[in-house]
Amino acid sequence: MPADNRYSDADIAAVYRVIYERRDMRHFLPDPIAPEQFKRLLAAAHHAPSVGFMQPWRFVRVRCPALRAQLHQLVEQERLLTAKALQEREDSFMKLKVEGILECAEVLVAALCGQREQHVFGRRTLPEMDLASVSCAIQNIWLAARAEGLGMGWVSLFAPEALKGLLDMPEDSHPVAVLCLGHVATFYEQPLLQQAGWAERQNLDELIFENYWNTPPVPLNFTIVPPSSALASALQQKIDQKTKPLGALGQLEALALRIGLIQNTLTPTLNKPQIIVFAGDHGLAAAGVSAYPASVTAQMVANFLNGGAAINVFAKQHGLGLWIVDAGVDADLSAYPGLIAAKIARGTRNCLTEAAMSTAECYAALQKGAELVKASYAQGCNCLGLGEMGIGNTASASLLMHRLTGLPLADCVGRGTGLDDGQLRHKMSVLEQVLARHQSVSADSPLEVLAAFGGFEIAMMVGAYLQAAELGMVIMVDGFIASAALLVAAQCYPAVLAYCVFSHVSNERGHQALLTHFNATALLNLDMRLGEGSGVAIAYPILQSAVLFLNTMATFAEAGVNQ
Repeated sequence: MPADNRYSDADIAAVYRVIYERRDMRHFLPDPIAPEQFKRLLAAAHHAPSVGFMQPWRFVRVRCPALRAQLHQLVEQERLLTAKALQEREDSFMKLKVEGILECAEVLVAALCGQREQHVFGRRTLPEMDLASVSCAIQNIWLAARAEGLGMGWVSLFAPEALKGLLDMPEDSHPVAVLCLGHVATFYEQPLLQQAGWAERQNLDELIFENYWNTPPVPLNFTIVPPSSALASALQQKIDQKTKPLGALGQLEALALRIGLIQNTLTPTLNKPQIIVFAGDHGLAAAGVSAYPASVTAQMVANFLNGGAAINVFAKQHGLGLWIVDAGVDADLSAYPGLIAAKIARGTRNCLTEAAMSTAECYAALQKGAELVKASYAQGCNCLGLGEMGIGNTASASLLMHRLTGLPLADCVGRGTGLDDGQLRHKMSVLEQVLARHQSVSADSPLEVLAAFGGFEIAMMVGAYLQAAELGMVIMVDGFIASAALLVAAQCYPAVLAYCVFSHVSNERGHQALLTHFNATALLNLDMRLGEGSGVAIAYPILQSAVLFLNTMATFAEAGVNQ
């Protein structure tokens, strides 16, 4: 058994907190730093890792006001040159505050020592490892300063040779950074450049590769063939022999036939039926396409897990298993043990300005959806329904429907969670802008369309549909968003539709048109538009009735009734 070298939960949380809350500060208070506190920061720097333990860092503490002013002037000269080099972004750059040399309590110049060529260990092929070592020392100061409640800013706008001359540094040394340290009124909520709209943090999944650089995602590889029709005549004969006029049970007869064909048996069964609800947030929600704030997604997930939502009531009523999956909720839901944690990211990006997800994220969501269906199947489930929760996901569904079917956008957009007329017009306007932004994304590439517009919960549903069809499961389809996910799946593998039973017609505009596109008839029309898989739960007893009459209703011969 391995030794328990783990820190306490509180200590671990503190480490991650200081990492996530570290900021490159530019605004300082004039209050001095206590000597013992300053010494702790330098000691933290000196405990950084270094290549070959060479400890190449040197620090010049600039205390002379006149020297600070000269240092500030060096930085200002380079700031002007950098602005010119940025060309069209010159004005935006000049509005940024890039240093606090004259305001902060302490200024340190971090540098590489001289005579570094004698250090070969770890640097023979990578001589720049000395710079990496100094960077580690700087990071140590930064994190220690944040933990002490002090701010630090790293300034790199200077000409190295000019700074060396100003500080009388050895010829073979090299300045790396001007570090501004001091007390601050408050720490920025986000990195300053992110707050200013200069850049956004890149998505981590796009920066991590498996085995080889820029490894392409594993292509979709499902084997989905339509159910065999070999038993069609026998099933129809069995239905017709029941003690009733031909066709008297209407859609129940067609449903019984369909389930029998899916399971390739004259005696179908519904084993451990289950609903999986996928939840995820949408960056597009920030554009006001929903009547509710994005925070409601996480609140509703908590409601699911506490058993208080409609889907909980209906699933319990009809004996349906229920899994709740965090596909990409913009919240920390780790406190809920009943939740299936499958978060791809904390919500998709805003597709008004960029693709909602990367190709890698899209494929990861597809794969996770498929994995969850495999797990459900392994536990004996052969009848599966999918539900969703995500503020703004009717907007994504409308975009997917429009691009993949070619139907007019107005025929695909509805009121979602209850928009009034003005809000609906705004939603239409936003979606038109999104479509213009992604006009090059072709319907011939359904997964590119999904990545451009879709939510993580929708992408997981696509993977779940495809895996369920490959496993020969009876798939119960819910409302508008669930059908939009099925649309993507069917564009990739048309045979998936043969395994589907459509539970109801949603009151959301566009759903009936989608059903027409599928050439499908829904079992119910109750003017529902809730999502969550609620239509699946309400319709499930109809499937039970279809299977039960097929298996247990007497035939004319058994009942002694003349046919």
